[in-house]
Amino acid sequence: MPSGASTGILVGSVTLLGNDGPTHPAGHISLYASQADLESWTARYDAGLYRRSGMERTYDYVFANIVPGDYFIRACWTIGCAEYREPQSGVLLRVRIRQGRITTLHFGL
Repeated sequence: MPSGASTGILVGSVTLLGNDGPTHPAGHISLYASQADLESWTARYDAGLYRRSGMERTYDYVFANIVPGDYFIRACWTIGCAEYREPQSGVLLRVRIRQGRITTLHFGL
């Protein structure tokens, strides 16, 4: 993969909403280049989810050297997976990665 100013970075956090299942499940997060890739589970990038200390189930992530473009996101824990969606309508959302930029995205699932 290319690196440096020709790529972008994505950083942020995912909060696991609700209180079902274990209090601190292990997880990872993936980026998908298309909806077809998302449906076939063909991730372009994967990263670990690192739990913050405290009561909330909030996990930080970092993706470096991402080819610029729009990506779908899926986070998975030992208790299940969910995609990044518009909270009210449930429509799949994408994150746009720009060349030479750091994009920050915090969301809950």
